[in-house]
Parts: sequence; C-alpha cells; structure tokens
Amino acid sequence: MNKKFPVYWGTDEDSLKKGVGMYSDKRYTVIPGKKGHVVLSGHRDTVFDGLDLSAGDEIVVEFNKTLYVYAVEKKWITHTEDQSVIVPTETEQLTLTTVTRSIIWGMHRIATSYKQRESTNEEHLPIMP
Repeated sequence: MNKKFPVYWGTDEDSLKKGVGMYSDKRYTVIPGKKGHVVLSGHRDTVFDGLDLSAGDEIVVEFNKTLYVYAVEKKWITHTEDQSVIVPTETEQLTLTTVTRSIIWGMHRIATSYKQRESTNEEHLPIMP
C-alpha cells in the first residue's frame, strides 16, 4: 500500500481530523531519530482506512529530511482506554494506534508495533511524510 499521510503534533480531535497525530508527551515518547518510542495515531475510518499490515511489512516516516524505516513486529487488540501501548522504550520503536468498532469486539484499539531498521537521507518513497 503506497499511501502518504500528513503527521501533526498531538492526538487531539482537531489533529486527528487533519491526518495522523504524533503523541508529544516527552515522558513517554520521542520524535523519529531519537532513542525511544514514537507513537502515531489515526482514525480507522479515515487515514488508516484499509491499512492492514503484517509481520515484516515496512513503514517509512519522513522527519527533518531523514527517512526512518520501521518493520512490523506485532499487532494486537486491546481496550480503547488502554494506554499501555504508550510507554518509554530503550530502542528505536514505532507504534501505530487506532480505535475501531466491530460487531464481535465492540469498540477496541488496534496497536501495531514496529522496530526501526534504518534511517537514510537517500531518495525513497515515504509512506508517512
């Protein structure tokens, strides 16, 4: 899937209406390129519509003219209020979160965890600029 999404600071409703929101709480998260946890969130029925990633799939984040390549490690479902997916990490990690509704589960949060593979200034098709 070759999709590009704008990323905005914060995960408030206004930011999420425009595109993908980046958690900006320095106690738990960092910006791409720093050691730690980058957390991005988006609505399942807008920017993340049709986003179905599996282990090994890659996502590219462009930040400050550098491309960061992350590979999917795992995906899981949890409660909508579960904030345990937003925790500090010791390694370069990315987590995408979205909330969705299903007949079986009701409202739930889908989280996908990624491990950073590389970063480069070379030309590459970014998925998330």
